[in-house]
Amino acid sequence: MIEKNYKVISQCYLFNGLEKEKTIELCNMLQKKITQYKKGQILFEEGETCSALGIILKGKMELSTFFISGDVSNLITMGPSDIFGEAILFSPNDHYPISITALSDLEVLYIDKPTLIDTMEHSPKFLENYLGLLSKKLLFFNDKFKLLSLSTIRGKIAHVLIKLSKEQNSNTVKLPFSKEKMALHICTRRPSLSRELSKMKAEGLIDYEKSIIKILDYDALADELF
Repeated sequence: MIEKNYKVISQCYLFNGLEKEKTIELCNMLQKKITQYKKGQILFEEGETCSALGIILKGKMELSTFFISGDVSNLITMGPSDIFGEAILFSPNDHYPISITALSDLEVLYIDKPTLIDTMEHSPKFLENYLGLLSKKLLFFNDKFKLLSLSTIRGKIAHVLIKLSKEQNSNTVKLPFSKEKMALHICTRRPSLSRELSKMKAEGLIDYEKSIIKILDYDALADELF
């Protein structure tokens, strides 16, 4: 298992800065449990108990949250070497606040809490990486909260485009997801997203073609956040 999946596991943030020998040693310490899922299968539903950290070895999955209105918001899509459950596992309320669905055939390695604690005690760097993961997750959900707190579709679009502009260091950005996924991301429907994008284009705020969007008036776009 270690040789077969070493490349994926070594790319996990948890193993950043660790030499190959140390990574293999830590992998051998871990209680190894691989679970396979079929495309479309639900791994966990909102409210289920989180009893282990998961590392994706193969395939992709999606984290989503559902609202009373029936709307769904896609929080994130994850793939090989991505990690989930790291924050919930040590929380007093260790229940998933989201649903997780396989987007393709999927393989996940699960690591239980006692094993993680034992590994942290044997490797300060592993512990440091784990704390770094928690910090990254906190920043992600803080950004998601800001997005969902915006009251208009236009404001949410502006939030996404400005964030991508900063990440890509350009006023011309490439969407990392489809328009359908973008609509789910900002908790709206595809037709509503398309109408608002068309209005913003007509007003000279943006221009776009397929997955490429150019910000024409950055200041006006930023004003939509308030």
